[in-house]
Amino acid sequence: MLENFNQFKERLTEEKNRIEMELRKIASQDSEGDYKAEFEDYGREREDNASEVENYTANLGVTESLERELEKIILALKKIENGTYGKCEKCQKDIPEKRLEVYPAAPHCVECQ
Repeated sequence: MLENFNQFKERLTEEKNRIEMELRKIASQDSEGDYKAEFEDYGREREDNASEVENYTANLGVTESLERELEKIILALKKIENGTYGKCEKCQKDIPEKRLEVYPAAPHCVECQ
Protein backbone atom coordinates (compact mmCIF):
# COMPACT_ATOMS: atom_id res chain seq x y z
CA MET A 1 0.00 0.00 0.00
CA LEU A 2 2.30 2.78 1.23
CA GLU A 3 5.39 3.52 -0.78
CA ASN A 4 6.67 6.31 1.45
CA PHE A 5 7.31 4.53 4.76
CA ASN A 6 10.68 6.22 5.11
CA GLN A 7 9.18 9.67 4.57
CA PHE A 8 6.48 9.03 7.15
CA LYS A 9 9.01 7.61 9.58
CA GLU A 10 11.25 10.64 9.12
CA ARG A 11 8.38 13.09 9.63
CA LEU A 12 7.15 11.23 12.71
CA THR A 13 10.66 11.09 14.17
CA GLU A 14 11.18 14.82 13.59
CA GLU A 15 7.84 15.61 15.24
CA LYS A 16 8.64 13.29 18.15
CA ASN A 17 11.94 15.10 18.71
CA ARG A 18 10.26 18.51 18.48
CA ILE A 19 7.58 17.57 21.00
CA GLU A 20 10.11 16.08 23.41
CA MET A 21 12.13 19.30 23.21
CA GLU A 22 9.02 21.39 23.92
CA LEU A 23 8.11 19.14 26.86
CA ARG A 24 11.59 19.48 28.36
CA LYS A 25 11.11 23.27 28.41
CA ILE A 26 7.97 23.16 30.58
CA ALA A 27 7.96 19.75 32.27
CA SER A 28 10.14 17.12 33.84
CA GLN A 29 10.04 13.42 33.07
CA ASP A 30 9.47 10.93 35.87
CA SER A 31 10.93 7.43 36.17
CA GLU A 32 7.99 5.90 34.22
CA GLY A 33 8.58 8.31 31.33
CA ASP A 34 5.55 10.50 32.04
CA TYR A 35 5.94 14.27 31.90
CA LYS A 36 4.87 16.49 34.79
CA ALA A 37 4.42 20.24 34.37
CA GLU A 38 6.98 22.28 36.31
CA PHE A 39 5.81 24.56 39.11
CA GLU A 40 8.21 27.49 39.07
CA ASP A 41 8.84 29.55 42.20
CA TYR A 42 8.79 33.26 41.38
CA GLY A 43 8.83 34.53 44.94
CA ARG A 44 6.71 35.02 48.04
CA GLU A 45 4.65 38.03 47.00
CA ARG A 46 0.95 37.63 46.25
CA GLU A 47 1.50 38.67 42.61
CA ASP A 48 4.32 36.13 42.34
CA ASN A 49 2.07 33.38 43.66
CA ALA A 50 -0.67 34.29 41.20
CA SER A 51 1.84 34.18 38.34
CA GLU A 52 3.14 30.80 39.52
CA VAL A 53 -0.34 29.29 39.55
CA GLU A 54 -1.28 30.85 36.22
CA ASN A 55 1.90 29.62 34.55
CA TYR A 56 1.56 26.14 36.04
CA THR A 57 -2.06 25.85 34.91
CA ALA A 58 -1.13 26.85 31.36
CA ASN A 59 1.85 24.48 31.31
CA LEU A 60 -0.27 21.64 32.69
CA GLY A 61 -2.69 21.81 29.76
CA VAL A 62 0.09 22.12 27.20
CA THR A 63 2.03 19.26 28.79
CA GLU A 64 -0.99 16.95 28.68
CA SER A 65 -1.74 17.84 25.06
CA LEU A 66 1.85 17.37 23.92
CA GLU A 67 2.16 14.09 25.80
CA ARG A 68 -1.01 12.71 24.16
CA GLU A 69 0.34 13.63 20.73
CA LEU A 70 3.72 12.12 21.59
CA GLU A 71 2.03 8.85 22.52
CA LYS A 72 0.27 8.76 19.13
CA ILE A 73 3.54 9.39 17.32
CA ILE A 74 5.38 6.70 19.27
CA LEU A 75 2.58 4.24 18.47
CA ALA A 76 2.75 5.14 14.77
CA LEU A 77 6.53 4.58 14.78
CA LYS A 78 6.01 1.18 16.42
CA LYS A 79 3.46 0.34 13.73
CA ILE A 80 6.00 1.20 11.04
CA GLU A 81 8.48 -1.17 12.69
CA ASN A 82 6.01 -4.05 12.99
CA GLY A 83 4.42 -3.57 9.58
CA THR A 84 0.95 -2.43 10.64
CA TYR A 85 1.33 1.28 9.85
CA GLY A 86 -1.37 2.71 7.63
CA LYS A 87 -4.13 0.35 8.80
CA CYS A 88 -7.18 1.74 10.60
CA GLU A 89 -7.34 0.53 14.20
CA LYS A 90 -11.13 0.14 13.98
CA CYS A 91 -11.93 -1.33 10.55
CA GLN A 92 -8.44 -2.57 9.57
CA LYS A 93 -8.75 -0.97 6.12
CA ASP A 94 -5.89 1.02 4.63
CA ILE A 95 -5.75 4.64 5.71
CA PRO A 96 -5.50 6.74 2.54
CA GLU A 97 -1.99 8.03 1.96
CA LYS A 98 -3.35 11.59 1.57
CA ARG A 99 -4.67 11.40 5.15
CA LEU A 100 -1.32 10.17 6.42
CA GLU A 101 0.42 12.98 4.55
CA VAL A 102 -1.71 15.48 6.49
CA TYR A 103 -1.49 13.63 9.83
CA PRO A 104 1.13 10.85 9.81
CA ALA A 105 0.13 9.60 13.28
CA ALA A 106 -3.51 9.06 12.26
CA PRO A 107 -4.75 5.83 13.90
CA HIS A 108 -8.05 5.74 11.97
CA CYS A 109 -9.37 6.24 8.46
CA VAL A 110 -11.67 9.21 7.89
CA GLU A 111 -14.81 7.05 8.06
CA CYS A 112 -13.91 5.63 11.48
CA GLN A 113 -12.60 8.87 12.91
